[in-house]
Formats: sequence, C-alpha cells, structure tokens
Amino acid sequence: MVQRLLHQASRGGVKPRYVLVDRGFWSVDGIRYLPAARVPFLMPVVFRGRKLDDPRGPSATRVFQAQKRSGWARDTLTNAAQRPAPVSMCIKCRNRRGERGRPGREALVYGFWGLKPSS
Repeated sequence: MVQRLLHQASRGGVKPRYVLVDRGFWSVDGIRYLPAARVPFLMPVVFRGRKLDDPRGPSATRVFQAQKRSGWARDTLTNAAQRPAPVSMCIKCRNRRGERGRPGREALVYGFWGLKPSS
C-alpha cells in the first residue's frame, strides 16, 4: 500500500521529505520497505509482548511503554522468518492529569528512521 501511494505521488511530481504513517503499518515488512526506498518516516509504535502488570515484567515494545521519562532508544524487530528491522524510538512521557479518568504518566512511543531530531 505504501509503495503504491509513494509511486502515485512521484508520478504527480510530489517528493515527500518524510511520511507520517499510521500504526496499522507497524510491521517488519513496512519498516524494512521505507528505509530501502530511502523515505524517512514517523509512526506510532504498536505495543506487543508481556503486559506491564505481568510478574516477569514487560517485554518487546511494552518495555518502552513502561518508561516514565522521555528519551530516545533503538530496537530491532523480527518477524517469523527472523528478518530484522532496526528502528529508532522516541519516547514522550506526559502527565495524564486525570484525563479520561486516568491519573499518572503516559508514554507515547513513536518509531522513526531518516529523521534527525534536534532534541
């Protein structure tokens, strides 16, 4: 889908500096395609793995959801065929202030490639 949309945009003379991708494209194939096409991207992370309240602790991408401080990280996703997809992570922690009846901190996690954030 992303490949077709980028091809359609290039036929129309549009060369995006980067793309904002929906979390529905969070997969090894999707993350591997965009760097191969030399297209910088930013997309929300889909949380997978053991949940935060598991006695063994969180795993996979839920580790980033458990953080209470904003920061940067790197992760490598793998699919069933063991194909790696390296991706940089941006973790933005914010106070919920009782929004939607939930107090405490919330981690917003985004995966990106090809962008050079200043801070």
